[in-house]
Amino acid sequence: MKWTSSQQEAISALGKNILVSASAGAGKTAVLTERLAKRIIRDKVRVDEILAMTFTEAAAAEMKSRLYTRLNNQDRSELSAEEQSFLDEQIQSLASANVSTIDSFCLSVIKEYYYMIQLNPELTKTIFANEETVYMEGLAWDHTIEYYLDKHSEDFQKLVTYFGKNANDYRELKETVLDISKRATATKNPGAWFDKAYAFYKPVNSLSQMDPELAHWFFDAYRCRLQAFEETLDSIIEETKKLAEVHPKLEDLNVLRDLNTRKSKIAVAYECIAKENYPEMERAFRFIVTTPFAMRIPGECEYKEQKERLNKAEDKLLEDLYEQSDLLKPDLQ
Repeated sequence: MKWTSSQQEAISALGKNILVSASAGAGKTAVLTERLAKRIIRDKVRVDEILAMTFTEAAAAEMKSRLYTRLNNQDRSELSAEEQSFLDEQIQSLASANVSTIDSFCLSVIKEYYYMIQLNPELTKTIFANEETVYMEGLAWDHTIEYYLDKHSEDFQKLVTYFGKNANDYRELKETVLDISKRATATKNPGAWFDKAYAFYKPVNSLSQMDPELAHWFFDAYRCRLQAFEETLDSIIEETKKLAEVHPKLEDLNVLRDLNTRKSKIAVAYECIAKENYPEMERAFRFIVTTPFAMRIPGECEYKEQKERLNKAEDKLLEDLYEQSDLLKPDLQ
């Protein structure tokens, strides 16, 4: 393979740290494989002295396979008998080479040197590699499903419908549960994390009783929704200005006026969000979309696309927007 000057430098450089940055498919894995092969063949570095880590098992397997092929295809015509013997030995050692994911390598270090961090050796048996973790998560999920279908079937089916398209579609619920589990286990005290998360879902009689942190994220979600609507509205207003130059009827129908009226009411909604006043915010959102709009726009004005986008944006703005009394009902909490 013909290497570029930059690739060749990355392959051959010694005595310093090297960072290779390139887009996907640019040959980073090939360069690293060739660098490892050169260190083994030229510098007589043993395979058991090499550590190569990747982010995925697939990438680790690919790198090991490429290195095996590269060493096997090495031209031996200029190698001495001793060098050929060394090369054969390294090829045989590739099966147990430290070419793995970062977490797999860390796990192997913990299991081998647990005594240096004063870790009970029995605990190392409960630490799983990635493949084992996925397998155990699958078993735990299956057992959980069986339990709730047997003991709490009605409640469980209702929960499933919140996440999937039907009561038999568990995929989204499973992804959510596993994501929550990963977030919890990544903290210092998973039990405390779950207790805090559970406290967020305690019934309240008014939104003012909501946990401050939860209230912040609750209203921030509406702020993001309002911001998305405003960006769409701004885009439609600019397009309408250009179209009005070609189709004066848009000006006659006060289309721009109606759009700008909507725009002017957005500031009030932002103020309600900042004050975390849900009833006022809910009314402000509805007030924006109930602003009169020129309903009959002549077909020659070519305004159908903009009007459809506005309708979709308004529907999205009001999506899952309830009156406070309905929002606090148990089946919506």
